Amino acid sequence: MWYVEWSHHEPELGVYNFDGDYNLPKFLKTADDLGLLVVFRAGPYIDAERDMGGLPYWLLREHSDMELRSSDPKYIKYVDRWFSVLFPLIEPFLYNNGGPIITLQIENEYGSYGCDAEYKSYLREFAKKALKNNVVLFTTDGSSSKLLACGKVDEILSTIDFGSGVNVTHNFEMLRWTQTSGPLVNSEFYPGWMDHWGQPHSTATTEAVVKTLTEMLKANASVNIYPFHGGTNFGFAVGSNLGSTFQPIITSYDFDAPLNEAGDPTSKYYAIRKAIGKVPLNVADLKSTINVTE
Repeated sequence: MWYVEWSHHEPELGVYNFDGDYNLPKFLKTADDLGLLVVFRAGPYIDAERDMGGLPYWLLREHSDMELRSSDPKYIKYVDRWFSVLFPLIEPFLYNNGGPIITLQIENEYGSYGCDAEYKSYLREFAKKALKNNVVLFTTDGSSSKLLACGKVDEILSTIDFGSGVNVTHNFEMLRWTQTSGPLVNSEFYPGWMDHWGQPHSTATTEAVVKTLTEMLKANASVNIYPFHGGTNFGFAVGSNLGSTFQPIITSYDFDAPLNEAGDPTSKYYAIRKAIGKVPLNVADLKSTINVTE
């Protein structure tokens, strides 16, 4: 699963960067060479605990009254320009074109922010047209009926996200209310949680993570562990949470993940691997193409 951070690739208005660490085509080619499939999260807003959710700062410099993540024409103007650069770049890497990208997410947990139907429809139609309706589109939202309802985009797959220690059956029932057919997908199964300044390190027990994972697999659900590998937010790139209090996130993005911030496997990694190994899999050969209308 791969987030694309707009602010990295267009740090200043009209100045695009796809070199070095930001060489997106090289990343996708490397994934393909290694036989890895890619779940591509295009944004424009990605969250990922990044500053402004990955949106470039200059948006508010250009229009201080811009309503982000909405159908505000002042915002859509720049999303349109960015997607017009991004989508032609990734189109050759779609699975149906021989590449590794099997699905593409638009926005990120939009139901937690707004309920602008025009904005959601715009994102869907732009992606379908730019990518020639040749990839499975999906959304991700939190585990409540309100969040799923506001985040849902008609005609594309809805998925849910949640961590361990929850009622798996209840959460998938809520998803099924929104997504009445098709696969059950937890696109962000949290192995731990982020850390905030001044608060204790967040953890989730291996036992709880494995128990919830096993319940999802028994329900024949598809699961993506997010994040599988902990990381680091360098400089001032890290974001914050704002609820009743302001909660800045620390530099470390270890997340109590199966592979820690340094890339080392943890006991949680081995327990997850063992749990997955117990599930009988009857996997047919991958199809050469994916029917995006099914």
